[in-house]
Amino acid sequence: MEKFDLIATVVTFNNPIKMLDELQESFFNTSLKVKLVFIDNSTNSAIKELAKKKNITYISGHGNVGFGSGHNIGINKYAKDAKYFLILNPDVIIEDDCLLKLKNFMDANLEVPLCTPLILNPDRSIQFVNKRLPTIPIFFARRFFSKLLGEKFKQELERFILTDQLPFNKPLVIPVITGCFMFFRSESLLKIKGFDEGFFLYLEDFDISRRASKLGPNVFYPNTQIVHQWARAPHKSIKQLWITIQSAYHYFVKWGLRVDGPDSIVKPYNE
Repeated sequence: MEKFDLIATVVTFNNPIKMLDELQESFFNTSLKVKLVFIDNSTNSAIKELAKKKNITYISGHGNVGFGSGHNIGINKYAKDAKYFLILNPDVIIEDDCLLKLKNFMDANLEVPLCTPLILNPDRSIQFVNKRLPTIPIFFARRFFSKLLGEKFKQELERFILTDQLPFNKPLVIPVITGCFMFFRSESLLKIKGFDEGFFLYLEDFDISRRASKLGPNVFYPNTQIVHQWARAPHKSIKQLWITIQSAYHYFVKWGLRVDGPDSIVKPYNE
């Protein structure tokens, strides 16, 4: 029997305590019965102490296993205990009674395995983190040399991040839901067996979105919102760039180059 309306896992790695405190405060500001789990890939004593003070379940000692593998620890342990399961980044602030609104949306639309809200930057501008399926040129151009591209290719990049669907004023079926906030039906998440642990970091959200879309439409639900302090690590470190390249290799070997299949659809979702 389900004990919670929603359980969320956050994979942490030496994150600022102030950031995590703001996250947990916003998460618990809901009428839903919820549980928050920190999966600490860094074994940070300050994070452990915060979790103890704030009634957050704390799991550590597994080492830095990466994003998806970290979340899988929580999924395998707790997903059966809640109707919904949230994959949540440490740098998120939840607003606007978002958790309740997404639960109500999912309760009313049983075919949907996965959804996400409107995501804003700290300055309240829209953060374009949901996407179409990537081609190899789009993926690498966007990360490594977008400023050098011609106008036509820039238009393709804009289309990739769904700017052609503005204004975001109605639910949309979309191919890829961002990994910073993935609101799953627990039954669906268990059916697809969580994240592919072949990804250490980056592109695991593309992969799991595509697998979820085989169960039903992934929906971007812009009638509620969160704020995401987006840290774009791949641009700041050679190590992170190399991890990104490895993830891209794993992704394209697994999925191939096709971007026009059933899981590529972008269209209004009729509730």
